[in-house]
Amino acid sequence: MSRINSYISRSILKQSASESVGYSSWMRTYLSAKEYHFIKDNYMHAMPIEDFKKKIDSILNNLNIESDVNLVEYLIRVNTRLEIILKIIRSGFYGNFQTKKEHRINLLLQIFSYRILKNSDLNIIQPELFTSNNNKDNDLHIIGPVCPDYSYVNTKDGRYRYTFESIGNGIGLVAKKAIINFSILDRLSKDLVANGLNLKFKILIGDFEANEKNLEALNESKSSFLKKVSLSRDTIEQTTGIKTDLFTSLSLGLEGWQTQIEQIKLMYNLKEFIDLERLFPDIKHEKRLISRLPLYKKWFGNSANFKQIFLNQTLEYILMGSLISNSYQNRACILASDHKAMREYYSLISKIVLISSSFKY
Repeated sequence: MSRINSYISRSILKQSASESVGYSSWMRTYLSAKEYHFIKDNYMHAMPIEDFKKKIDSILNNLNIESDVNLVEYLIRVNTRLEIILKIIRSGFYGNFQTKKEHRINLLLQIFSYRILKNSDLNIIQPELFTSNNNKDNDLHIIGPVCPDYSYVNTKDGRYRYTFESIGNGIGLVAKKAIINFSILDRLSKDLVANGLNLKFKILIGDFEANEKNLEALNESKSSFLKKVSLSRDTIEQTTGIKTDLFTSLSLGLEGWQTQIEQIKLMYNLKEFIDLERLFPDIKHEKRLISRLPLYKKWFGNSANFKQIFLNQTLEYILMGSLISNSYQNRACILASDHKAMREYYSLISKIVLISSSFKY
């Protein structure tokens, strides 16, 4: 069935209100004759808007899907009146119609998006990408990239500050935040999962940070760094039950990761900091670099080439977004629990939904 814009929605609902005109052949692109007559017989075509909202709210609540009028208003706003009626029908939630999995998942994901938007601890960017793919697969992979277990201290204002004096083998700072965020998403989605949505959570640890400059700053060998990251992976999975892996599992290892970094540099001619400003002028790269300076100074010292460090990190974020998008065939989103300055770079070359939290260190 084709996408129903506001004009088509109004035209079909207006025609269904007429006693002299019935179902027309041009409507086949949008809905079946059975759906048309069901909508008309149940007065959903001409119901006053407030009554219509209450009707949809009641249908969802009867399925034990937590709903209210504000949710219904959101669903009408991101769809059209006719679209939301058809999604309810085709989801098997109302009437005696065969369930179409893609419509049910589409609707459940829209409800999930609304809840994230309304949650004070989380935000979501480009939620429409959740439902732009009509894949009938009901799995949605939520991937949380996290840093290794770098040393940090608590600050007086209740925040945290990385010291980069060492790397541990436990649950790192960003991983702890990601685990909290996953628990929020789990709570927001329980009734949706009960109605057919299948969310798969996964944490990926940035083992690709086993590069020469980082190893030198931490006074670690490559083998000891990777061993500690692997132990962190095991600790997170055993402690939380969330499936956890090394990020380079998506790139055929560290060599594959570096090869793909070089490919991005070559493909987009991204060799210097100024190239970011040329290629992506809508992002205030200088401002983001400045916000990262305290971290970089702690990490690499005061004399480091901060613009090059920032560019290198940007390339890593670009590749992370690309690998997640490609590996899960657009049935994934990123849960970003790290510094907000870098989050836009996940989706510079890949269209992917980003769920994020406010987290400063």
